[in-house]
Amino acid sequence: MRIILARHGQTIWNQQGLLQGSLNSDLTDQGKAQADRLATEMKPYRFAKVYSSPALRCMQTCKVIAPDFAICDLLQEQNFGSYEGLSLHDIDRIDPTARAVIRGEHPHQKAGENSESLAEVAQRASRFLNLLANMHHQDDTILAVTHGNFLKALIWRIHAQDQASASRYTHFNCAYSEITYSNNEWTVSFWGKASHLIGVL
Repeated sequence: MRIILARHGQTIWNQQGLLQGSLNSDLTDQGKAQADRLATEMKPYRFAKVYSSPALRCMQTCKVIAPDFAICDLLQEQNFGSYEGLSLHDIDRIDPTARAVIRGEHPHQKAGENSESLAEVAQRASRFLNLLANMHHQDDTILAVTHGNFLKALIWRIHAQDQASASRYTHFNCAYSEITYSNNEWTVSFWGKASHLIGVL
């Protein structure tokens, strides 16, 4: 089984430097152009199933690539609780250590009240992978459109969960990763591919 995991296109809040998390924001014109590029990049694949996070930005991106998709709550972005909707500069003033946590440098810590750690997102990502493994998609290719920190958590979980930081696994808007499942083991083929986005990043 092969899974392509893509981040959504740029949103208004991305452009404004606001932390989205579980909140919604529309794609910008640039985000729509990124989604178009990703759709072209995905044409060689034949997806047996397509999943999207329930967030508006992911569904808008997914519709450009594959209009027939299923919503999966497990693909939601990391919840940043009380910090959602704030700018990173405002968050810096509240807690100068929070930005490092948001970047994934301390996966077991939380940023904001009533929030979720990256390690907890990684556990949720594992539940998504286990769901696919149990759905008899043995020889299928699956597409999932999700979020930047979800992708960080998932790649960290598979690829290097022994490392203290997940911050290196950054994905630009509409960048994507590929993982495979064989002999009961997940393997990262590549992560953060963005060459198709030259000119629209």
